[in-house]
Formats: sequence, structure tokens, C-alpha cells
Amino acid sequence: MNEYEVIRNGESVLTDSAEGIRIWMEDEIGDKLNFIVMLQENDDDDELEVYLHTDNYEDLESEQLLKLNELGLSEHNSLQAICKVLDITVLQ
Repeated sequence: MNEYEVIRNGESVLTDSAEGIRIWMEDEIGDKLNFIVMLQENDDDDELEVYLHTDNYEDLESEQLLKLNELGLSEHNSLQAICKVLDITVLQ
């Protein structure tokens, strides 16, 4: 199992598995956007990918989906967009 480290403002805020990083990101994005966002993670190829879970399309309002789209979050690898939104870096 790979471990990843989340860095914010030069400080380590979390070291965890891909799943742990994804759960943390969900909480952080939810706090920032004021609605629950479900993410999915994958690190099968030893590279962390985080992207929108397809259930969001059933559970969120169209305005919320539009906001996610504007931020660059999609069902494709959105790790860089998430990092930008949360002002973080993820290291392996």
C-alpha cells in the first residue's frame, strides 16, 4: 500500500493511504464548497488519481455540478484541480 503526504503552507498536514487522502479531501472540499462531494481514488499504477464519484451526478443539484466543473473536477483524474482548490501539494 502506497502512502502519500499532503503539504499545505510548507507543513505536512496528513500522511495516509490513497483512501485516507481521498476521505480527507472530501471533507476539505465539502467544508470549502458547503456541500458534500464524493470522490474516488485509484493508485493501482503507483500514481495517485482522485476524481469525482459518478454518484455525484445523481445526488447534487445542477448548480453544484456546474461549480465542480468550473473548478476542473470531473470523473477523470482531478488531483491537480483538487490540489489547486485546497491549496495543497500531494507527495508520494
